Amino acid sequence: HHMAAFSPAFDTSYYRPLMHVIFAGVYGLVGSSSWSYHLSLVLLHAATCVAVFVLLARLTRRVDGDRVSTGACVGALVFAVHPVHVEAVAWVSGVVDLSYSLLVVLALLALTSASPWRRLYLAPSLFLAALLGKEPAVMLIPVFAVFVAARGDLSRSRERRHVLNTGVALGLALAAYLALRIMALGGLMGTGGSRRVPVGVGEGFLTSLALFG
Repeated sequence: HHMAAFSPAFDTSYYRPLMHVIFAGVYGLVGSSSWSYHLSLVLLHAATCVAVFVLLARLTRRVDGDRVSTGACVGALVFAVHPVHVEAVAWVSGVVDLSYSLLVVLALLALTSASPWRRLYLAPSLFLAALLGKEPAVMLIPVFAVFVAARGDLSRSRERRHVLNTGVALGLALAAYLALRIMALGGLMGTGGSRRVPVGVGEGFLTSLALFG
């Protein structure tokens, strides 16, 4: 069902089931006290900051070797305290942004791992979970494409095969998400409903380009 299906008065094309899973988990653990939901958001953001640090440290390892790079520390610190994140951490509905961001960074860590299992199975699973959190997680695919192109993987036949296999796995995860979304909404962008203006495929495609941009 769509995100607001718990109330017949609402009609939306949002499909973000991970939000309800997280809220249900928090409620099951500590009930409905407001501090528990705020704490869960802070912990999600903190975990994402740690993941960003690990990712930056991995990307700068070729230059800095085994010592922790200043760039990774500064980058993670800027990410942690940047004002753009305030609303997501302070507002309980920001859980969709925090959860999909954490999952996307974890997926990037899996994609840049030397382990084939992490690249082919763990990364697509994290990608699917991120998509169930919020739609912009789809940007993981072009981000990964830019990364492998910058690293030069496409110029080596063996690495090119690994990248292709990983791309297929990510594509299958995206296809699974789209199938779930269509089943839940009755269409890729919802059925239109009584309160929404029906959007054609062409209009929806152009709008999506602007949104994801």
